Amino acid sequence: MTVSKELYTFAPIPATTAAHFSSLPWCQAILSDPTLRPFEARQRILKPHTGDTLTSIALNTAETIKELQQLYSPPSSTRPFGEILQLISLGSHVNGHIDTCHGGFVGVMLDDMIGCAAESARPRDKTTMTAYLNITYKKPIRTPSIVLGKSWIERKEGRKLFGKATIEDGNGTILATGDALFIILKEVKPMAKL
Repeated sequence: MTVSKELYTFAPIPATTAAHFSSLPWCQAILSDPTLRPFEARQRILKPHTGDTLTSIALNTAETIKELQQLYSPPSSTRPFGEILQLISLGSHVNGHIDTCHGGFVGVMLDDMIGCAAESARPRDKTTMTAYLNITYKKPIRTPSIVLGKSWIERKEGRKLFGKATIEDGNGTILATGDALFIILKEVKPMAKL
């Protein structure tokens, strides 16, 4: 497995992504906020190894996650490692119940969001892995829909990164929250095949 030494790859928002989200005023307000820096969703890029295949292949379709835009908010007094915002356009192939996201998929989104935030707190030559993720489901996440994910690392203790995330609708209603511990790995090596 290759470890990226780059924090985030900042890049302009692709025109198709901007067009997709800009029809909603609340999304447009986020996309046009000058304090937020758009960056490439690295987890949606197919790699030469098997890492990120869930998000780069299975969840990168018109019926799963149609579009995703990540934005970085620099560190502040309440967010010492910064904050990640994600506009996520959900299709209907992530459902558990009718027109409702599967709870396990909500966990995948929260894990991915906190993992993205962990990038800002890890050494550049290391990677992280989830030790635990606690999820609180507040309200059903309807599909298809566009939601806002927010994630951040609250504190770092040695190799431990404690992070949080929320998934909100366009009115700011919190639909789900996640509380996670990520561990900075000492080394990265492929797992032995069975």
